[in-house]
Amino acid sequence: MSEKGLVFPSRPLTARPPGTGLASSLWSILVAVLVLGGFVVITVPPIPDLLADWSIRKTAQPSPNSQIAEGECKTHLVLVTCNATLTLYRPGQPKLEHETTIYFVDLHTGDYSAMVMADPARPEYLTTDLALETFWNRAITLGLSIPLFALLAWGMLRYGFGRLREGRRLRAALRDKPMRPTMLRLEGRGPKGWAVAGVDHNGAPVRRVWAVPRRAKPVVLDADKGLILGVTVDGSVAMPLDAKLRWVDFTKQEREALSNSLTA
Repeated sequence: MSEKGLVFPSRPLTARPPGTGLASSLWSILVAVLVLGGFVVITVPPIPDLLADWSIRKTAQPSPNSQIAEGECKTHLVLVTCNATLTLYRPGQPKLEHETTIYFVDLHTGDYSAMVMADPARPEYLTTDLALETFWNRAITLGLSIPLFALLAWGMLRYGFGRLREGRRLRAALRDKPMRPTMLRLEGRGPKGWAVAGVDHNGAPVRRVWAVPRRAKPVVLDADKGLILGVTVDGSVAMPLDAKLRWVDFTKQEREALSNSLTA
């Protein structure tokens, strides 16, 4: 089937390019915000303990009036996360509790043991021998994780705002413009959408992945050749059409006329 025999409106039309809506673009930005949130949750809590351990790393001794009330270490591949509640009992005073979190890299597969350490001159700064032994490991791990998380979040933000800009550009290019039908080649369908190929007004190949709804189906013109129906504005922008013809503001009569010409 050729697009030349189709009944197509001559009036200006407005298309709603799939995958360019505000919701889909904001989703990428939301993911970036979540990554930033994860960055804060993971990297900020260990910093105070790391700084405190630096100040007492040479003077810390076992603290006889202290104990680890609660504690556990979990390994994720090579990253070890340890959380503990350290308690200092002071005669005639309320007990002092300190929540501590440390991250370090280790290939150790067994259990970890630890004891409470403190500087006799500053007993309120509680730590553990495990934290002191892994001090430089923790510092390097934290120092590497901060730029990695920041780079990941920055990349996601750039991607999200880039999608917003591209969506606005496409919607502007396909808003209230005379359009004509065009044949496009469907090169693949997957979780990310439709991989569609066409040519621009200079005859140069143009490829794009359209983030279409999962249940959307293309208007197939030639199944053997993978040709589907799309619309274009002077060959500068080409967008595929869905089988229900819902992505362009056709009237009911225009939609029926186009559907009938497709099956004729």
